[in-house]
Amino acid sequence: MSINKFLQIVFSTLLLSSVIYINNINADTQVSTQATLTFEERLNKPKKILSNSDTFTFDNLINFTVSTVGTEAIKTTPGAKQVILKFKVTNNGNHIQDFTLRAIQSPWINSTHKQHFSAENIMIYVDKDNNNIYTPSIDTLSYIDELGINQSVTIFLVADMPKKGLQSDHVAYYDLEASVAKGGKAGHLGEIITKDDSDIVDHAQQKQIVFSDNAGSFENDLQHDGKHSSRHGYLIYLSSMMMSQTSYVIQDPLNNTNNPKRIPGAIIRHCYSIKNQGNKDSFIANINDMIDLKMFNIATLTNENIRIYSDQKNFDCHTAHTLSTKANKGTINTQTGKIKIIFNGVAAKSMKSAYFDLQLH
Repeated sequence: MSINKFLQIVFSTLLLSSVIYINNINADTQVSTQATLTFEERLNKPKKILSNSDTFTFDNLINFTVSTVGTEAIKTTPGAKQVILKFKVTNNGNHIQDFTLRAIQSPWINSTHKQHFSAENIMIYVDKDNNNIYTPSIDTLSYIDELGINQSVTIFLVADMPKKGLQSDHVAYYDLEASVAKGGKAGHLGEIITKDDSDIVDHAQQKQIVFSDNAGSFENDLQHDGKHSSRHGYLIYLSSMMMSQTSYVIQDPLNNTNNPKRIPGAIIRHCYSIKNQGNKDSFIANINDMIDLKMFNIATLTNENIRIYSDQKNFDCHTAHTLSTKANKGTINTQTGKIKIIFNGVAAKSMKSAYFDLQLH
């Protein structure tokens, strides 16, 4: 009696009862599969034959990222101590891993931030208590120890700023690079994994290494090299003030306003301009000057006569009287000639001006 050519093959997989996602299965996991062949002969009961078991070991998929915490450079000032850049390292692979860490200064600039400086006393620490706050007495480890599957940890790059030679908008950018190392032994940095097994044939019974990391911010951080990096930076945040002073003759007793000259009785307009070229607002900006009482009559000068003008454009002393202004809130000493003009601050990248008119003796 011939065998019925209608055969039913049923595979029974002894892996997991749920859908398999590669990074949810630990490397080193032993997996076995066995197939069952069911067939029938006419007038006989169905028969089953079991195949041999196929066993293999899950390989170590190494996939991780370094990301920057925040979207802008950290604003700081010259001489500041322990200024912190935050990064986050995430293990997207399928095995517990250790990671070494290093900071690499980047030459990257843009149209606004063109000048570089180097931070001082750079140190790298791992957030041991996972509170995202750098605590010097607790966060003392300089490498990542036993980072679990789908787990993240915050990294602090801590540095001091130089005291001298810095100006507003100077920058220092750093790439934080993490390199994968063997995990599995707490409190001990495992051996750095410098190469995967991509050029070796598959060995079903062995745990092999597979790099799956992407290229990072550092120019030498390539795809699938067991490293990843991300960039962050320091931005010097200062007011940078400039001041100019000029005068303009308004009229004189002989020529009136037709090409007046600086003769006795002439009216002279005194003008001051200050400009904040920095990236930080100046909250207080005052000008102090001393008027020569032998040259000028200031007996009638009041704060109402000293006018403050705010503008993003250049200030024209000649046409100042046509501008929208506010009265000064400073002080005038008609006995000594000392005057104080108060601007109540100058915003970053803006200017303010002031003027007043005095008569020559």
